Amino acid sequence: MWQEILTGAIVAVAAIALLWRFLPQRWRARAASVHPALGPTAKPGCGGCNACGGERCAPTRKP
Repeated sequence: MWQEILTGAIVAVAAIALLWRFLPQRWRARAASVHPALGPTAKPGCGGCNACGGERCAPTRKP
């Protein structure tokens, strides 16, 4: 019984995290008005891909 509840909770948290990652940056910026920790963490000039500082980020933005 507890295994099903725990598995369901883990899957629900993973689904919410996945949806949050692919939300438009404008919606995440609105969430910052509710709580600052919910806001986007993208650097200025970044496309908001949540991979800033990673090896896949280009040093300059392509047009």
